[in-house]
Amino acid sequence: MAWSPDGRHIAASSKDRIVRVWEADSGWVVHELRGHSEDVWGVAWAPDGDRLASVSHDQTAVVWDLETGTAATTATGHSDFVEGITWSPDGRLIATGSGDHTIRVWNARTGDLRLLLRGHTDYVWNLAWSPDGQMLASASSDRTVRIVDTEDAKVLAVLRGHSDTVWGVTWSPCGTMLATSSTDGTGMVWDLRPRGAEVVLADGHRGPVNQAAWSSDGDRFATASDDGTVRVWDAVTGAPAGPVIECADRVWSVAWTPQGERFAFSTNDGLFRVVDGRGSTLFERNGEVIEGCAWAPNGGRIATGGHDGAVRVLSAPDGTELLKLTEHQDWVGRVAWSPSGRLLASCSDDRTCRLWDIGEGRQFTVLRGHENYVEDAAWSPDETRIATASGDWTAAVWDVVTGRRIEVLKGHEGRLRAVAWSPDGLHIATGADDRTVRVWSATTLEEVAVVGVHQDKVLSVAWSPDGTRLLTGSADGTARVWKAEPDYDRLEATARGRVFRTLTHEERRQHLLPLDPV
Repeated sequence: MAWSPDGRHIAASSKDRIVRVWEADSGWVVHELRGHSEDVWGVAWAPDGDRLASVSHDQTAVVWDLETGTAATTATGHSDFVEGITWSPDGRLIATGSGDHTIRVWNARTGDLRLLLRGHTDYVWNLAWSPDGQMLASASSDRTVRIVDTEDAKVLAVLRGHSDTVWGVTWSPCGTMLATSSTDGTGMVWDLRPRGAEVVLADGHRGPVNQAAWSSDGDRFATASDDGTVRVWDAVTGAPAGPVIECADRVWSVAWTPQGERFAFSTNDGLFRVVDGRGSTLFERNGEVIEGCAWAPNGGRIATGGHDGAVRVLSAPDGTELLKLTEHQDWVGRVAWSPSGRLLASCSDDRTCRLWDIGEGRQFTVLRGHENYVEDAAWSPDETRIATASGDWTAAVWDVVTGRRIEVLKGHEGRLRAVAWSPDGLHIATGADDRTVRVWSATTLEEVAVVGVHQDKVLSVAWSPDGTRLLTGSADGTARVWKAEPDYDRLEATARGRVFRTLTHEERRQHLLPLDPV
């Protein structure tokens, strides 16, 4: 049942296959819309009030012209009951949810399919379009609510917390909160704004921040962005604290030398440059596109990963090529030195992470098992284990000597972009397309906490030298610093202001709290 936008009419669905419209004041039936061949499950008014959409167990959605009382458009394509229906705020599109586990977005005038959205694993019951028209939320029997970007179908969030079928979903008028109802007997309100748990926000780039790197003393950090700049920031205030280096193309990577004022960066047009603290060039190379770079612990060498599939080791003083390693079968992205500087890890689109003995100039282990690109790698301080992040939505921990995969870390709801091992060896941090920054126990390999949430995918993660903070770069154009151990008292108070009972396991995750009360 649904009220018309002007409040003058009420529409209802029925098992008799008829959609009826009543005049609200008089109770008179003004339309009996016939055309469905099975039960009519739901109705929704167009924002202009001139059209009405209905969905049915006959696997169709129909848009009715209320001036003529006839079907203007019929959308077909679902392979099971259609239960959910909603209009875009501009009235151009309708979205339907079905027992076939899919969501489909249609042109409301022509019935042409615009988007086919998969991801739910059970019936999709109800849908809601955000007030700004940019997001679509869906409620399902798989006990989740999924939020997608209606422009590119990117999954923005998967809300978990209900213990049974989620029936209802609706947005707040401001579009920052979502309310859901479930067969588990609860209603929940979800705050979709960034948590605001960061201690420092660096906001000045005009494009994604592809990487953020700490200075050796932890007082500053540098960022590399798609906007073609490298920037330096104060790690306490988030204020600019150094030169802005402007480049002709996107900047893929930035890495600060362990010993001093120099840092290196690489761009999409094949430039690799090392500069001093004032931004003056010490040396540069032009050639292959370098996506990742890393300084050896002693600062004497720099390793790079290139789009030509090669790993190179350069002399830090002048950029002379010392070693070229060519076993990868696709682009090489990020590279990581072991703490001793003897070994090097390289990550590639060929779905492997390769481990190299740099002294001998040879590959000694290939880590295979990821089902998508390997994006990043991080060594344990004792060099016995290494962690990898992959586009297959998982991180993995491996034995360095044998190449055996010890454990797969699951929990992110999107492509993993970054991984970092804490200096004390006790924790592993990950960042992913689901916008979250997560911390895992390096002992149990279980998730400990979600310590931060960006507005877009997390592209890099780095521990501060003292291990107390995490630095992240994001596609939302910001770099943020988070406490590695969040202020749980403040977060608990925030959560208690929204949930007036004992918090469930999933609610603790939602509010960035540890899974066991502290």
